[in-house]
Amino acid sequence: MSPEQAIPSEAQSFVSTLLMLVLALGVSTLASYVAFDLARRVRVLRTRAGALWLLGAASATAIGVWSSQVIGVAADPPPFAIGYHGLGSLGVWTAALIAALAGFGAVSGRVATPGRVGFGAVALGIGVVGTHALALAPLGLVPGVDWQVLPLVAAFAGAVGGCMMALGAFFRGGDRTKPATLGWQATSAAVFGFTVVATQQLVLGAA
Repeated sequence: MSPEQAIPSEAQSFVSTLLMLVLALGVSTLASYVAFDLARRVRVLRTRAGALWLLGAASATAIGVWSSQVIGVAADPPPFAIGYHGLGSLGVWTAALIAALAGFGAVSGRVATPGRVGFGAVALGIGVVGTHALALAPLGLVPGVDWQVLPLVAAFAGAVGGCMMALGAFFRGGDRTKPATLGWQATSAAVFGFTVVATQQLVLGAA
């Protein structure tokens, strides 16, 4: 291939990757917006309605994180065929669901204290990083992934920090009886969505 042909090809590859990452950001942000909107409705976890709202918020989060993982891998595919194992993928999604239940459950109720927001951010951060890391297992890569510790720690720290900013912005003031404005809810969703996509790229870099 001549240099003149290689340059357009590389440019097209870059644009394609960028568009896929923008798509992942859009999907994760939309899922986060839905999750925050449902989590806002949880007042008392012990009621049937509260449990269902919480389950809906956690499900939306898990779907958003898993979808961004799949799109992120497709944005820069390896030079060989890959495919997700069905049961393994379901297991990873379930783990993300449990982490999201813990994260949003921590900030459920009338008052979202700083301690609850912090615990929720850690739980969600574990869910985000864990999903992106565990999702590589159903691909059946041989040999297995040789993880680099420092980038993985950086991914976790970034995920917790991003989740804390998103939760802190959404539940500002701590009084859950006052609904979040559209602007704050959209901002929180965008921060969480960016955190999900950025963390996914950091995890891939650590793999």
